[in-house]
Amino acid sequence: MQTQPESSLYQRHLYSIDIYDEDTVLTDYTEEAHKRYLVEKDQLMKFFRSNICFKPEKGLIQVETDGIKSIYIYDLAPQTRTIMVLARNAKEPQAFEVEVPGLIVKASISESNQGFTVHSLNLACYAGRKWTDKKPLYELALPNISDTSLCLGSGASDIEARTAREAIEFAIFETPFNTHNNICGKANLSFQAFHQKHQGRFPFSQLNRVDWNPLEKEARDFY
Repeated sequence: MQTQPESSLYQRHLYSIDIYDEDTVLTDYTEEAHKRYLVEKDQLMKFFRSNICFKPEKGLIQVETDGIKSIYIYDLAPQTRTIMVLARNAKEPQAFEVEVPGLIVKASISESNQGFTVHSLNLACYAGRKWTDKKPLYELALPNISDTSLCLGSGASDIEARTAREAIEFAIFETPFNTHNNICGKANLSFQAFHQKHQGRFPFSQLNRVDWNPLEKEARDFY
């Protein structure tokens, strides 16, 4: 009767990978003299003989979930957009072209077979093309926004989108704004007056600063 050799829990440490801010180092322990190699991304993928290269989603800073809802934080680059505003007593929404600065967006989202639902959405704008937690944040001068909170309507449910980012951008820019809260900027102008005065731009000298750190956990995040 042939018996199998006893298996050992001990395993040799063959390789290790250390990832630094700018460099990736592969250490080879297969010989007595350990060797360290500075490797490029393509070399590392060949080492694993993998056809898959993981790429981070554009603008995604952080995601956290409780299994039902997820909190997404995105950095949206400056972009010229067309928004629709439905004024009181108006029958049809009016289109406005706006030069939206960089945005930090924090949204609570759930997903079902019917699509994405955005439960809450906070946002603020900043100067430049990339956000850091050292940059001041400002209230975006659009209707329906109070401090950082965007009032969401029925258009924030059952959104057909491929990603959470697409659902968030749809909830912000593809559903018409109403003018129930229509006070914008330091001068407390209506959105229409603010847009006309500044020709669709958002000069930071005319915006209100907001005291908000999107990376801080809040009790309402998973509410």
